[in-house]
Amino acid sequence: NFALYLTLLLVYSALGFWGMPLALATIGLKGIFLFWAALTAVSLVTVNYLPHSMEERAHPSPTSVDLSLPFLIAALAGVLLFNIAVGVSWTNIFLIGMEISHDEQAVANALLVAQIAAVGGALGAVYVERRYGRWRPMGVGILGGAGFLVLLLLYPNYTVFFLSACGLAVLSNFVVPFILSEASDMSTTGEMMTRAVAMQMTGIAAGPFLAGRILNFAAGFTIVKVMAILLLVLSFLALIPPMLERRRIMAKSPA
Repeated sequence: NFALYLTLLLVYSALGFWGMPLALATIGLKGIFLFWAALTAVSLVTVNYLPHSMEERAHPSPTSVDLSLPFLIAALAGVLLFNIAVGVSWTNIFLIGMEISHDEQAVANALLVAQIAAVGGALGAVYVERRYGRWRPMGVGILGGAGFLVLLLLYPNYTVFFLSACGLAVLSNFVVPFILSEASDMSTTGEMMTRAVAMQMTGIAAGPFLAGRILNFAAGFTIVKVMAILLLVLSFLALIPPMLERRRIMAKSPA
């Protein structure tokens, strides 16, 4: 279900990026916001089909443990930092592209391909976990995303922008299911999933705000790229202690 949700979200985003130049030219920014408001209103019809409470989870996951508060705080901090990084980078990716190439449609086309490619990242997480667990995929996803931003920082041309946008989209959506699953398994009650999703939404919302504040004092998007890189690295460092503690407890528990 989570992979399906990400797939639908990415398809919607891909179409949005592709059609943004045409939408701005025809209905303007006001029309776009009215369209989003209408879609949000229509989505209310699905509310009755959502789970009513966490009590519907009858049995805890067999891989879940109860970590102490410091480890839970570190895990939630990691989730928050990762999503701030995503918010900082992805909400400015169109403007970063425009700084490199002044062709709006070329940038929109690159982001369309990136969003379509990201579908494979979201779906691939389902199959990769069965073979490699979570530790290595999370490292590849988070640090790999930072690597693509470093590449874009060092070589700001359209080809590198295209590759970096695709790589960042694939890896960020690839790693999200691993991060949320790992956080969820740090509590047997399932409450950590709720908190992790809250941190996810907070981070995605805070990212653009922080980037905007920084851009008020700096010209160009170099500072945005550097900020996103540092946040990704810090998020992985914050996640390491709780992940190691969960593995330690799992190793000591009877089979």
